[in-house]
Amino acid sequence: MFESGKENNLNNNNYSPTFRIDPLEKYIVLEKGYLGKDDYSLVIKDIKTLKDVLALSLADIAKKNPDFAGSFGMRQWTKDSRYFWGDIFDGADVLAVFRIDSTTWKWEVFEVPPYTMGGTALNAEYGYITYDDGPPWTGDVEFDKINKAKRREET
Repeated sequence: MFESGKENNLNNNNYSPTFRIDPLEKYIVLEKGYLGKDDYSLVIKDIKTLKDVLALSLADIAKKNPDFAGSFGMRQWTKDSRYFWGDIFDGADVLAVFRIDSTTWKWEVFEVPPYTMGGTALNAEYGYITYDDGPPWTGDVEFDKINKAKRREET
């Protein structure tokens, strides 16, 4: 796929260096472009042919889910390579998770609980996501101290 001196459409700056390969090594997931570009999308390619099997643009997601405008985050494939999971995030906040079915190439978007942050664990096999009902991280030290004090009073 990445033979020296052999040109292919992956040897350009259109894709992020981050990628995921499914456990059966049939598909590679790439992030094309960047937020704000017309062609910003998640692309799944057949590893043998390097042909696109799916190009999921953020614009396509926004048509059905206008509240989930952000960047793509790549999570993981299920062990059987059937589903690929990712998220849509804005800064530290995860807005939604999505699932792509590799048998039909249909995708679904799922809203996550409020205050879900990057790094939140996702069980790809069952679609479970961890949930923390504690106060959110705000980036404001004084506000975080107030939240921490209130939480201690409640317990």
